[in-house]
Amino acid sequence: MKRELKPSFIAALLSGELAPLLAKVKSDSTLMLAIRENYINIYYLGGNAIKLDQYAKENGFNASTGDYVKDGSLEKCPFSDAAALDEWFEKLKPAMKQSIEAHNKTERKIQQEIVKANFAIDQDYIIADIEVKVGDKEFDMLALKRLPNGKFQLSVIELKYGEGAFGNYKGSVKAGIVNHLQDFHAAFSQIEEAKSMAISQLNTYIELGLLPAHKYSEVDIESKVEFLFLLLNYDPQDSKSSVLHSILTKANAFEADERSKYEYDLRYFASKS
Repeated sequence: MKRELKPSFIAALLSGELAPLLAKVKSDSTLMLAIRENYINIYYLGGNAIKLDQYAKENGFNASTGDYVKDGSLEKCPFSDAAALDEWFEKLKPAMKQSIEAHNKTERKIQQEIVKANFAIDQDYIIADIEVKVGDKEFDMLALKRLPNGKFQLSVIELKYGEGAFGNYKGSVKAGIVNHLQDFHAAFSQIEEAKSMAISQLNTYIELGLLPAHKYSEVDIESKVEFLFLLLNYDPQDSKSSVLHSILTKANAFEADERSKYEYDLRYFASKS
């Protein structure tokens, strides 16, 4: 899968009919732009607010609202009119918030907050994409990680919010830690394509003014990749909880069996918040 925009799409965002929409994303900390395969998604609270794609003849653009938008009057996004766009979002946000909260999409909301904060300040991890496919497996985030030696490392990241999202020690719960580790191994043959896509996306975000200037095409990428689990809203020191220990025992046993086939760093980061 290639997630990149045509030059004409980028030009429209920078100085054409899509410029008001890009300006809105830059000025509104609750919105996030994500690059897809010649279209973009605009996220609000982790939910897809707008899908904006380019007509085949490249003479115009089409905006469609996401599944969380139920109000028919909001179907047409006035992306080329700054004033109308502000008014449109003022109506859209409360409608989307109600729908997202009803569906309990806490992880998606936090995911967007992480990306926006990551773009705003200089950090060791530079997030290139969310909800990304490597091969036919989907992961929460794709990032480049700065290493002490000056090189970068591709990091495939899974976000888990709360103990209930960890799965179980049998690995039978869909989207649990063990399942994601199995998916990572299954997708490993496509990891080089993911590296190229991450670099391409970061350079496009820089061109659009969403990231500080840095040419990632010129950096040295380590051959070894990282698979990182972000375990949020979880206290690893809580003696009452043995769930994670049981799951990691299973995950580590699986990882040890597969280690001879692949070379990567497996890491876990836990936070109470």
